[in-house]
Amino acid sequence: MNFGDELGRTIVELMLGRRGHTVFDSVHTPRGILSIGSILHFANDGDVIWGSGVNGSVPVNDHKYRNIDVRAVRGPLTRQFLKARGITVPEVYGDPALLTKRLTGSRFEPTEKHAVGIVPNMFDMALIKKNNLLAPFKNIHLVDPTGSWNSVVEKILECKYIISSSLHGLVLADTYGIPSKYVRLTDHEGLLKYEDYYEGTGRRLIFSRTIKEALDQEPTPPLTYDTGPLESAFPYDVWS
Repeated sequence: MNFGDELGRTIVELMLGRRGHTVFDSVHTPRGILSIGSILHFANDGDVIWGSGVNGSVPVNDHKYRNIDVRAVRGPLTRQFLKARGITVPEVYGDPALLTKRLTGSRFEPTEKHAVGIVPNMFDMALIKKNNLLAPFKNIHLVDPTGSWNSVVEKILECKYIISSSLHGLVLADTYGIPSKYVRLTDHEGLLKYEDYYEGTGRRLIFSRTIKEALDQEPTPPLTYDTGPLESAFPYDVWS
């Protein structure tokens, strides 16, 4: 499992804990809650969307829903996609993983043991191992994206700089104020989710094609993002 998938449920649980609820509480009208990830194509009519995004690699016809309750989306590209389908979407943007630091308090602290860390997506992880891509770079710490969400947070905080092809590696670096750069080692993943995320946080996507480029180029501009609207959009009413 990708740590980002695990993080989605965790963020929802932590948000519910603020109000004394759990994901196991009974509710008046059972509804799906979709949060972290490019998972809109899994939505069914009546589901609640809080920070999810569209997956640019999934055919439009795989989106079967007609009536979903959208509270927030990952970024403006997802909003445009849904509006074109006649769905009302507020201008509330952000990946819920941006709330990780706020929701976990002082649980995770930076240690900065390593100058650079790389967080590959699962496809690039296999490529890095197969081709030994890190051999020329003795100071790069490899963060395994199949680790638990908390171990990935800890390992990211061991680094002073993050290069990543994992979107949530970039999101976590942002929320903890660690300089980062998207490195696009392959074209296996579409660009849409990265563009959507960066535009949703007021920036544009600029990426590197190689690990060396990512080390030589300037990092992505730092995050200046108000988490308030995303937090306020959380669907507590489903549990009320």
